[in-house]
Amino acid sequence: MNIKPRKRRGYSLIEMITVMSCMTAMLTLTAGLIGSMLRLERGERGRAVAASSLERLGSTLRSDAHAATARVEVTEGKLIVPLADGQSIEYLVREDDILRTDLRKGKPNRMELFRRPIRTSARFELVQEGAVRLIVLQLATINGKPSDPVYRDYRIEAEVGRNARLGREVRR
Repeated sequence: MNIKPRKRRGYSLIEMITVMSCMTAMLTLTAGLIGSMLRLERGERGRAVAASSLERLGSTLRSDAHAATARVEVTEGKLIVPLADGQSIEYLVREDDILRTDLRKGKPNRMELFRRPIRTSARFELVQEGAVRLIVLQLATINGKPSDPVYRDYRIEAEVGRNARLGREVRR
């Protein structure tokens, strides 16, 4: 009796379960890794937007302060910078951002938002250093926990009326 071995035509149940288990483990690890990468990317994007916004805010605040022609007003959460020809700029500290409004003869002409880093408070101050007046925007962390060490106690300074003073010096 010569018995011929049968040719296998498929896979056994054990082989199928083993392959499916390995595939499930690999997919689970991959999904977790992708989720972590997306969270990190979202956080980095938020920090990049906040950094860009602070840079724009600093540049805009300095140019507005330099062009100031009259007395700058600072109140709780608000800064008003009078410019020439009845124009003024108003900065308003809000919950998550700072709103800049360009006012022409008391009516809003243009608005711009500047995003602040999360968990920071902002306040405007007017500081006198000798003959120079400065507008200071102080960003401080809330509850002593910095959202990002880069933004801990961020400070923007702008000299008031610099352009007008330089113009007077040139005319002499």
